[in-house]
Amino acid sequence: MKHIYSIFASIVLVILLVGCSSPKDASKDNFKKVINAYLDKNCITISPQESPWRGISYHVFPVTIKLLPSDNKGTDEQKSQITQEFDALVGIGMLEVQDGSAKVNKSTADDEKITIPAKIYALSEKGKQLFSKTGFCVATYEVNEISGFSEPSQSMGHTISDVSFLVSPKDIKDWSKKETIIKAFPRLLRKLEQNQARSARLILMNDGWVHEDEVE
Repeated sequence: MKHIYSIFASIVLVILLVGCSSPKDASKDNFKKVINAYLDKNCITISPQESPWRGISYHVFPVTIKLLPSDNKGTDEQKSQITQEFDALVGIGMLEVQDGSAKVNKSTADDEKITIPAKIYALSEKGKQLFSKTGFCVATYEVNEISGFSEPSQSMGHTISDVSFLVSPKDIKDWSKKETIIKAFPRLLRKLEQNQARSARLILMNDGWVHEDEVE
């Protein structure tokens, strides 16, 4: 009977110890919760660029994209690349497009203006639901596991811990898997790989740990 009581007491003690864990503890469970909460607020996004060689991403719509004049000597491929990413988003219903025009200098050494064709892209109703200041939301990450973390230490008046972990995407939008999107945004495939190694610095606040990007 004493043996049974001893086992029962041990079980109760374990339950009490588990129940007494604090959000201020430096633990893998706490860190996983904090990082997942942060990741849930930050989408994996794609953002169209005017052309691969200019590298300008657009985060405000509508956008007017100047096209190459009909007498321009650029190849058809070069001409299509200017709007490739925008057109891919039109194809899945995120953007709407209409023909337009724009005025530009006739040459770099001439202030005379000429009119060239343009396309005007605007967010569709569907696009408005998924667009943010960083682009169109494709998915979010979640933590697979916490690989390790540094012992809490002091830095600039805060208690910090540097955490390493693995993430994988979740809730991936079906449209992001379409061939036209993958072709227009080839870097997206890398963003959607499984078990990506990441790291983050967490800071201990009065009510527990938070991601450093959320500290004001």
